[in-house]
Amino acid sequence: MHRPPGPAWDQGPKGPRDWVSHIVKKPVMVATDLGLFGRTPLQMHIVICGFPRSGSTVLQLVLETCLEGVRGTHGEMAAIRAARMLIRNHPILVSKRPKDLFHIDRTREYYAGRRAAVRFLITTRDPRDLLTSVHKSRPDAYFVTPERWVEMHEHIRYQQHNPDCLVVRYEDFVGDPDTEQERILSFTGQRATLPFKRYHEKPVHNANTIALNGLRPLTASNVGRWTESAHDGRIREILRVIPDFPERLVEMGYATDDAWVGPYR
Repeated sequence: MHRPPGPAWDQGPKGPRDWVSHIVKKPVMVATDLGLFGRTPLQMHIVICGFPRSGSTVLQLVLETCLEGVRGTHGEMAAIRAARMLIRNHPILVSKRPKDLFHIDRTREYYAGRRAAVRFLITTRDPRDLLTSVHKSRPDAYFVTPERWVEMHEHIRYQQHNPDCLVVRYEDFVGDPDTEQERILSFTGQRATLPFKRYHEKPVHNANTIALNGLRPLTASNVGRWTESAHDGRIREILRVIPDFPERLVEMGYATDDAWVGPYR
């Protein structure tokens, strides 16, 4: 499959300040990643990317809380920027930025030939729930447009079968965290010091907890909210803008057929 074009709204993590910072920090980063001067070399960079509003924030917090030896970004930072400029003394680096989905190839190339490995966790969610989700920063509008969703879905199609990529479904992660923990640990080769489902029992204070309004147990209470009548107009809009939307849901495993569309025709 050919790589889909990147969207016009995402120009990637670039800027002169980043290059200046990279030049200044490069000797420190090289020494660290080689394990010189008693520093702990980086062994793996876990990149969380994929659809927004699909649990990436809580996934990042769970990994930072439950894995041993993690340096997190405590918020959204481009994977390339974190790799080049985030000072660390940890074997595991965890970064989260949904738009890094469009830069998986670039990040993979960066780590090619380096000692550290890179693994990509691609978050997905029932598109009907995702496209009817709102963010507290924009409570009067749906957060993801249908057009943006299609762009991201094309890139997930392109990347999801690569051996360094693992798709993590929001519904599975909050509904069966034990199984998802086993999948993620097996994929990354890491071990957990605390079960994922108990992440909220370990007190931490960072930007992630603020975004989540504090630590809370994993819950599937948000699954299936697209069926509320308040979203009927939005579902009709989605079906109009994305004509093959029902087929995409079947492909993703969120529907077995298009019978659910009937009430919205």
